[in-house]
Amino acid sequence: MLKIYHEAGCTTLVDADHPISIKSAAVAGANFTSDIELYMKSDDATVTYESITIGSSTDVDGTVVPGEVDLLFATHGPGTFGQTYSPANGAYGTVLHFHMRVFSPAMGVSIKTTSIVPEITYTEFKV
Repeated sequence: MLKIYHEAGCTTLVDADHPISIKSAAVAGANFTSDIELYMKSDDATVTYESITIGSSTDVDGTVVPGEVDLLFATHGPGTFGQTYSPANGAYGTVLHFHMRVFSPAMGVSIKTTSIVPEITYTEFKV
């Protein structure tokens, strides 16, 4: 199974017990953007993965409403952020480093949301 982790050592899963947390000052009326480094790795050396997509189904794509959150994803290094990121097919026994951008327009007050998490979909094949 492919899993998302908080750090390159892949010891802390991004899950309900260890959610992504951002605490940052926001300028009233300005857009808020925060880029987070995340890591993906397989926990099974006997499989390979195809049609991998990293995204989120619980955010609001392209939001312009203050307080709503949009998640965008990109490869590590130079890359364009999009609603999803599709890394190459592979076994992912080594760590894949990628970025998630959290965006909320025209911040008026602080917000707290716990329902937005990155998700991975893929097709798994035995090696």
